[in-house]
Amino acid sequence: MTLCVHPLPVSVLVTTALFVVSLRADDDYSQFAIAFRAENPWPVGVLGMIAPDGSRQKFLDFKRPKQKSWQWGARLPDGRVILTSLEAADVAEIRAGKVVSHSWLYSPASGKLTKLLESVSFSKNIYVQTMLPGGRRLLALVFLDGEQRLYEMDLDGGKPVALTKPGEGFCYGVSLSPDGQRVALHVTGGSQSPFNPGHYSINVVDLATRKRSLVSGAKGHLYFGPGWSPDGKWLAFLDCHADIDPMHFSADLCIVRPDGSGHQVVTNGRRHWFGTGYGSNLTGWSPDGRTITYCRLLPGSTSSGKGGTQICLLNPFTAEVTELTEPVDGHWHCRLAWSPDGRQLAFVKTGTRGRELWLMDADGRNAKLMTRGLKDQGADHPAWLPSTSDRD
Repeated sequence: MTLCVHPLPVSVLVTTALFVVSLRADDDYSQFAIAFRAENPWPVGVLGMIAPDGSRQKFLDFKRPKQKSWQWGARLPDGRVILTSLEAADVAEIRAGKVVSHSWLYSPASGKLTKLLESVSFSKNIYVQTMLPGGRRLLALVFLDGEQRLYEMDLDGGKPVALTKPGEGFCYGVSLSPDGQRVALHVTGGSQSPFNPGHYSINVVDLATRKRSLVSGAKGHLYFGPGWSPDGKWLAFLDCHADIDPMHFSADLCIVRPDGSGHQVVTNGRRHWFGTGYGSNLTGWSPDGRTITYCRLLPGSTSSGKGGTQICLLNPFTAEVTELTEPVDGHWHCRLAWSPDGRQLAFVKTGTRGRELWLMDADGRNAKLMTRGLKDQGADHPAWLPSTSDRD
């Protein structure tokens, strides 16, 4: 087995954000359902969902012409979901900003799909990241002049405000703070940009003042994938030493306060599996804020497929590690997603049979295979869908 590792993660192809949508009563998914991205084959994405007991798997077909690939996005407070579709699925063309994208507002309860950003004309490559409190404004990544920049705008694309400027780097990895007042992201490149002294750096933007600040960045380091703690006091992210690891295979896990203080490298030896292919493997906070997920590489693991990973939980304040799975050679796990109640973890297992969606209890027990996706061509990027009320 050879693991596919991308030097530049394909941010516009996949999303790993946790989001909430509502389900109709006749769907009968009990309390929760799991959404995932199925491949047809990769990078053509089909949206799927399945009940936690493994029943009622279904794949969504929106019957929109010219749309070759779909991905889940963020949610509105009422449970509706942002979706992104692409008119082509060529990886090189997507990375170059040559593929037209579309953003949609989807109501799982009614099946209604509404086009967003109808008034935008300055770019054909816009990827909605999240909604702001109140549901009237959104954050989007806009591809312009070889850079990806962060914008705030209305749902139809009106009244756009640039939060990052030309020459300040290629931005993505957007994460909105729990109070909706700040946004964290990572940035690469930039022409003499003070916001990226390394390969990749972590930035925070205050949405009220528009002030952008460097949180973590250092020469030789690739800081990636910031995620807010539930109380909004910390950011967790990855630290890859890209000069000695150009394939971005592994990383340490770090935390820092949003003002840049308290930077801590919690792990050592760069043993978190980072470059998983089909999108990077990030860390995520448990709902109670006590741990972050840790896909620990077995000793001697390499990007050629030798070795494997062990699913662990890491206390980012004490460095205590809790092992959830046994260290078994050939078992590769990634992209852990907590259920909203903190009782279960969905994850992806890769190997000779492709990518599979699995589910286990929060203590590592009762692990079970959920799906191999559409026509067994792969399932990836799980996220949880709690059952809630929905309004159009």
